Amino acid sequence: MSVAILGCGPAGLMAALATETITGKRPAIYSKKVKSTMPGAIYLHEPIPGLCHSEPDFQIYVLKDGNREGYAQKVYGDKYADCSWDDFDQGSLPAWDMGLAYEKLWTRYQGDIRDIELDNRAVGAVLNNYTFVFSSIPARLLCSGGHSFEHKKIWITHGPQQDELQFGNNLMWYMGDITVPWYRYSQINDYQSWEFSVEPVVKGPNHYETREGVKPISTNCDCWMSWQNFYRIGRFGQWTKGVLVHHAYRDVVNILSYAVQ
Repeated sequence: MSVAILGCGPAGLMAALATETITGKRPAIYSKKVKSTMPGAIYLHEPIPGLCHSEPDFQIYVLKDGNREGYAQKVYGDKYADCSWDDFDQGSLPAWDMGLAYEKLWTRYQGDIRDIELDNRAVGAVLNNYTFVFSSIPARLLCSGGHSFEHKKIWITHGPQQDELQFGNNLMWYMGDITVPWYRYSQINDYQSWEFSVEPVVKGPNHYETREGVKPISTNCDCWMSWQNFYRIGRFGQWTKGVLVHHAYRDVVNILSYAVQ
């Protein structure tokens, strides 16, 4: 059995660890060899065997203000849109350090990354040479054309906490003369982040960085999906909402465990 991973971000390297765990062999990793940056206060929702301690690195306290409809309206401009409001109960939940986990994975697998710019043409050669291929790179990069990739553009403002900034609502955010409401604020240790569905102009200290991103929603792309044992993993690989980084590890473990039985 031979395995290839497309992409070297957190989801791709989680898949590499899962492959090594099940098969005892390291997979080939095809990707532009660039370490992913992870803006915002992010974390793992469950520990990864062989990578994280079973005990959480810290606790996250979730505080929800408002209701599901208001949250969906802020994020997607549609109060009836499917959103993550109901996925999180208010209160404390365990968390594991995503940045530390990715650093360990990068140290372990960076020597296995074959530096290549992947596109619709390049992936065909990879598929011809491996029993299993797991793709974590954005699905639209592998599309041959003619498919839709619904998404929502977002902006993340983030940076280390300063003495004068103790809580998320202590900053004012403006777009022209209109106050821009953030829909998610996070603070993990001394790091803060705000997420917006419209581009903010920050009125406050200049040590905060604002970065543009996208939230994948759905796609009708089926390119390469007819190939046996080709799988899309991760939020951008599957191009869908509700996918977390640890799902990539779990999905690959389940697929390969069945294959080696």
